[in-house]
Amino acid sequence: LAERLVITTPNADYLPLVDLGNQVVAMCEDGRWGASDWCQWPQWYFDANDHLPYILRKPDPDSLPEHPMNFAWWTFTEQHFLPEEGRDDGKTGRLASKFAQKLYDIRQKLMQEVNNCVCSTGEDFQRLQSLAAQMRFTTSALCFTPHKYLDVVILVAAAQRYCLETRAMLDKIQKWDVFKSSAVEEVPLVDGTIIGTVTDRTTVAFEMQEKGVPVWLVRPPQLIPDDINV
Repeated sequence: LAERLVITTPNADYLPLVDLGNQVVAMCEDGRWGASDWCQWPQWYFDANDHLPYILRKPDPDSLPEHPMNFAWWTFTEQHFLPEEGRDDGKTGRLASKFAQKLYDIRQKLMQEVNNCVCSTGEDFQRLQSLAAQMRFTTSALCFTPHKYLDVVILVAAAQRYCLETRAMLDKIQKWDVFKSSAVEEVPLVDGTIIGTVTDRTTVAFEMQEKGVPVWLVRPPQLIPDDINV
């Protein structure tokens, strides 16, 4: 019993898959990493990546078409790959331009916010600019340069990931950090539009709960209060 861990949550309505210790991470056919992908599934909280809890969750099918970042969850397949003219092997090509443009449009809108964002710390500024630079690189590579098919798979997923991370970093600076510094009388309802986070630190769990961020607390049974039935 002492070796077991208990996962509880003060505000979420489901339990994510929580990995402990070493794990094997394999890329899926769509270029994502399944339960280990921080843009798809809640991950362990780390101070150095404290924007990850604020990554947007994929909306439900009815809401997805109208979402301004809907293409960040689009799935690339072989039918979207156009072989490069003049190449005999047929293995070199690029993402069809109409799809590459959709990701580029998301990048352009995000860059307007990045350029206007006022960061309260140099660390936040550096992290925001780094994510934005990776977003620009991956979206430009999809638009302007040919690649092998597998490289396009990886680039599409990376571009989507950096778009979502840049959005999350902007929201951290402009919304969630402001929320943290302001006094609130009541704990807000959980925000189901974001990924949330997993932690073994009660201070982090309390902070996330007070902001309405989905959070899961991992503890050994002996740390569970006696008045809670597990």
